[in-house]
Amino acid sequence: MKSTLETSIVASLSFCFRGRTFTPSIKIDLHQIMEKGQRLENIHHMLAVSMGLDVYRHEYDVLVMEEICFSNATGLACAFVEGHSFDIDAFMYAWQREYALHLLQPIAQKHLNILDLNQHLNIQRALVDAYQMGVKQSVISPAYEEKF
Repeated sequence: MKSTLETSIVASLSFCFRGRTFTPSIKIDLHQIMEKGQRLENIHHMLAVSMGLDVYRHEYDVLVMEEICFSNATGLACAFVEGHSFDIDAFMYAWQREYALHLLQPIAQKHLNILDLNQHLNIQRALVDAYQMGVKQSVISPAYEEKF
């Protein structure tokens, strides 16, 4: 079953070095990166790796100075692309919220008999706040958690 959190975007740029033009382009599976807890700030590096460049190459130095163009967004990413710009921070915040709701919906259904948290915004907010607090302050040790 396809997750509603699946989202991607194409990142590309163009630069010239020693008379050659390079146009690396990659499709980024944003859901996969976010689910692994990785950050999206290193897109220049992802583009360099796609070309086989490492940080010690002069081409790398030129590549990282170029502005990335974003296109072909899918899913949630569509809301955060304007022209060729992508608001990474706003996307990450929205994705994390959607991911929390994705995890919380089955809990709301099991314990509160709520089939759609979007129909109960106060409960939704309370559960998301509790989830975020739990992420920030994990105070229950794994050994105790089994008894909890």
